[in-house]
Amino acid sequence: IRPITFFSGDSLCSIAVGETLEFFRVSDEGRLDPIGAILTPIDLINVVIPFDHYLLVAGGSNDVLAVDVADPRAPVLVGDGFNALGGSGVSSAGNVRQLAVRGSILFVLFRGDARGTRPALLTSWDVSTSVDNPTYLGAYFETGTEFLSMAIEASLLYIAAGNQGLRVLTVSDPMRIEQLNTITSVTSPEGLTIVGNYLVTANGFNGVSALDLRQSGT
Repeated sequence: IRPITFFSGDSLCSIAVGETLEFFRVSDEGRLDPIGAILTPIDLINVVIPFDHYLLVAGGSNDVLAVDVADPRAPVLVGDGFNALGGSGVSSAGNVRQLAVRGSILFVLFRGDARGTRPALLTSWDVSTSVDNPTYLGAYFETGTEFLSMAIEASLLYIAAGNQGLRVLTVSDPMRIEQLNTITSVTSPEGLTIVGNYLVTANGFNGVSALDLRQSGT
């Protein structure tokens, strides 16, 4: 079993099992009642996020796929998906690591390779008019590092880069993504989430840290 994703006001959820998305209704008692499923062309689903009445799905490839869940009892694949490398000029960046949406802009994070054989990559897309054929906007990439996770707050996007610290990017113009800062005071960040005014980082064996986003430099 891979990701569990809640949507529709947390009254519904999907569970990824290999190539399949299974759908459940969440009862008031927390019971999961199966209501539908769909087989996707993605070999091993590891990323699922909700957007409007769709789920955006990624896994063991460069592709992102949309599933229409307006009726989760009969979910529908939308088109054939799209190659999320886009016009970045990067031919290979490993599998999609994470998806995030801010407004109608989709951000796609690729892990890359710390040895430098594949860049760590972030691409941005406008999904306002199409979820299966969105408009490519821009990219940011580095060689010799790995992008492990990301979190967005307003016009800032934070990337956990393992033993290379945290990247702080501005995405106010998603066609021109720029790095503002690198934070090295956090030891080997791997996972990120934003809670209130704090950026919480999971740092593997080094525990958990919290950075106050109201302070300058973050």
